Amino acid sequence: MFINLIARKGGDCMELIKMRGIEKYFGGKLLFTFDKLTVFKNDIIGVVGLNGSGKTTLLEIINNDIAPDKGNVEVKGDISYYKQFGQYHESVDSWQLKEFRSSSTISEGWFSGGEKTRLRLAETFSKSSSILLLDEPTANLDTKGIQLLKRNLGKYNTMMIISHDTNLLDELCNRIIEIDNNTINCFDGNYTAYKQQKEHQIHTEKREYENYQAKKKQLEEAYLQKKRQAEAITDKPRNMSNSEIRARSFISTYKSFGGRQKAIAKQAKAVQSRIEQLDVKEQVEEQANIRINFELTNPPKNKILIRGEEVTFGYDNHLIFNHASFEIRNKQKVAVLGDNGSGKSTLFSLIRNKYEGIYAVPKLKIGYLYQEFENLQPDKTLLESVLSDSVQENHTVYTVLMNLLFTIEDFDKKVAVLSGGEKIRLSFAKLIVSDYNLLILDEPTNYLDLPSIEVVKSVLKEYEGTIIFASHDEAFINELSTELFIIDNKKLQGYRGNLEEFKNKTDANIEQLQQEIEQIQLSQAKLLMENETNPRKIEKIKKRYEEMTRV
Repeated sequence: MFINLIARKGGDCMELIKMRGIEKYFGGKLLFTFDKLTVFKNDIIGVVGLNGSGKTTLLEIINNDIAPDKGNVEVKGDISYYKQFGQYHESVDSWQLKEFRSSSTISEGWFSGGEKTRLRLAETFSKSSSILLLDEPTANLDTKGIQLLKRNLGKYNTMMIISHDTNLLDELCNRIIEIDNNTINCFDGNYTAYKQQKEHQIHTEKREYENYQAKKKQLEEAYLQKKRQAEAITDKPRNMSNSEIRARSFISTYKSFGGRQKAIAKQAKAVQSRIEQLDVKEQVEEQANIRINFELTNPPKNKILIRGEEVTFGYDNHLIFNHASFEIRNKQKVAVLGDNGSGKSTLFSLIRNKYEGIYAVPKLKIGYLYQEFENLQPDKTLLESVLSDSVQENHTVYTVLMNLLFTIEDFDKKVAVLSGGEKIRLSFAKLIVSDYNLLILDEPTNYLDLPSIEVVKSVLKEYEGTIIFASHDEAFINELSTELFIIDNKKLQGYRGNLEEFKNKTDANIEQLQQEIEQIQLSQAKLLMENETNPRKIEKIKKRYEEMTRV
């Protein structure tokens, strides 16, 4: 199917990227096909779609890393391309390096995931280009890193971004390209506008399907009624002889039983034709509710599940935690926040290994989301992998898998052939149906596309156990968390509420502090006026006092 995309509605009409008659296959399977795609100057485009739909492939075609199987691509201008799994080559100017580096030297032998991302972003921004392509640029970045990224993106006016950070797509994008069902669809506006348009589209499709079903049912009933009427006429009346029937038929074919039968049969055929000519509407698939029997995990009933008392830990003369204390309450979803390298992953490791000073209740069973998929056996099928850990009924396992966007056809796939995003979703399924009653999730949205993040978020929100997680996705944190742990100055500060509530409280505290400072300054200025004798200084202080009190 070919779609003629994108009629420009205004703005700059300089065409920087033109793609025409594009087809791309992967392993003999169609990845996507479209008739036309144009990127204009000042377009900031978010590219969305399921894992494996071809988002990265689209950028690679534009960057001339790979060629389409059909069609042609024209690019006017230089391209800088940040690849999701690219390497750092040290081709970066000193100013960018200084801005993006979180530590003082570049010769260190070990970098965190966030630091590696910063280095590669510095390298990307060191190039002078008119077009910017970005594939998951916020992966592993902390809040400061994301803010730094946004400031640098503000220097560019044309870019295409693949990202699961919906806040980034909302702040930057003026168009969204969706790769779906082997083609591309274009939406005006940012990611929120795209979601609203998609929801409206789904609602319209549901209504059209309901109307289609109602009309089809009405016509089918009319057809059956006509058919029954025609069949009933074949029986002659009991009180009429054969000669009387023949005489009646001779006088009027219309009034004859055979003629009436043919007329009604013709009407039935017309109704059947109308049914066949109906514009068929497909039913919109809806997810079934997951009903996990959490009691099968033998969950602890204690109010406090884990307690850390005066925990001190470090390595290579580098102190991570210094007399840190914390409590993890039952049935809470705790987001751990901190800069890159502050110790989020270290904290998870200490909890799992019950490091000195960390105590857990006896019934607690901790499940961990492995980023490198160490818990998956490549030779098993997807279904075998999940069932091997499950304490739930089989039908519950099927429902969990299908809610995580797996199809029945996927159940027999070998784990070895699954994509990174599919392996993450499989890992979530294994955790949800297992006997674990506390989950630790370190950057759970890595490798996931936006639809996958939405379904994972939905599944985790319904999870009855306790979750401890770290994520750089603010929208994910806001919707999932009920409590926060903020790593600051080698200690843990707790807050009951989500990130947005914490920020609002912090902003309110800052505003209150500023007001208190202003009051002190006003008092000082007033005191100076009362005690100053130099007229020029009095006038200067008075002018400043009036400025401070001006509304």
